[in-house]
Amino acid sequence: MRSLESFFANILGFAANALVRDPEGISVYLPEGGETVAPSYALRSRSEGAPHMMLVWDLPDIEIDRPDGRAGKWSYPPKDKFDRLLRHARVPIGLLTNRREFRLFYSPHDESTGIITFRVEDMVQTQGREIL
Repeated sequence: MRSLESFFANILGFAANALVRDPEGISVYLPEGGETVAPSYALRSRSEGAPHMMLVWDLPDIEIDRPDGRAGKWSYPPKDKFDRLLRHARVPIGLLTNRREFRLFYSPHDESTGIITFRVEDMVQTQGREIL
């Protein structure tokens, strides 16, 4: 996949300006590792008063389930760091991708996180059209 902007516009049908790159003011500092995590994109909300309906963290070629110590000492997997970001930002819906997988998060405040993973390899096959 070449671009998430293209994926959101051409595959998912969102308006070209719906995806905001490097949204300002959304991040979480993780003191355990001296690392700040911020989304790559935010999907604008369609309703007034709620600025974002979803956060997106694009990590091309990074294993999202393996410990990641690129930016700090806290070598937790990106999926755990992203969950912390969603909860801190109080945006319950998130999409974490390494361009091989799309992991959809639902992290409502004070409740357990739900996650479902969609593999691109499965979606591009004829029988995978239903997944997409």
